[in-house]
Order: sequence, then structure tokens, then C-alpha cells
Amino acid sequence: MTALLEVCDLERPGLGPIHLNFDAGECVTLMGRSGSGKALRLRAIADLDPNVGSLQIAGRERGEMPAQILAGVDPGDAVKYQLLIMFLIAGATGLGVMLAVFGGLWRLTDSRDRLRLERLAPATGGG
Repeated sequence: MTALLEVCDLERPGLGPIHLNFDAGECVTLMGRSGSGKALRLRAIADLDPNVGSLQIAGRERGEMPAQILAGVDPGDAVKYQLLIMFLIAGATGLGVMLAVFGGLWRLTDSRDRLRLERLAPATGGG
């Protein structure tokens, strides 16, 4: 059976490689003296600090899963959330482009929809 959390050769600056395997329902304690690197190791496992090595959760590499799934959200809900965010970004981009085009048309044309050439010429300072 695959371990729920498997850490293999996880290293970060200042700490040597660590190897860990945890099964579902297992309770683990990390103990050590003050300054021995407990928090640094946990930050490396949580991918909060730069590190190298392999970390698998339920048999999948951590890079294969979005943060919502890693946080325990239902994968279906995580996909819906990602799609919503992608559509919001696409909609905002489209709206911004439309505003830029219409703003340019409004600025460069007069009330009879003729091009205002004086607006195209670069501004020159008087003197």
C-alpha cells in the first residue's frame, strides 16, 4: 500500500536530506532542541521554503496537485473553483480590451465619427 505522505531526499539550505513515510491515521511528533531545524523541516515539507527532493501525497507528486486539493478540498470543487477563476480572468481581460478600444475610438473621433488627426500628432511644447 502507498503511504499517505512520502518524503524522499527532501533537502533545503542548511538541512540535510530527510526520508519520511506516514500512513493514513498515523500520529507523528517532531521533537528536538531549540534551533535544531524542526520548523525548517516542516516548512520544507509544506513547500514554504525553497527545497529539492520528492514529496508524494497519496501517491501523487505535490507539483501535480493544486493547492486546494492539498488543503483537503474535494477535487470536484477544486476544479470548479479553478474554472471560475479562469473565466473571471478571461472576462476581465476582455472587458479591459473593449474599454481600451472604445476609449481610443472616443478620444480619436469627433461627434460625426471623423478621425481627429490633431490627436494623433505628438504634443509639442510651446516656447
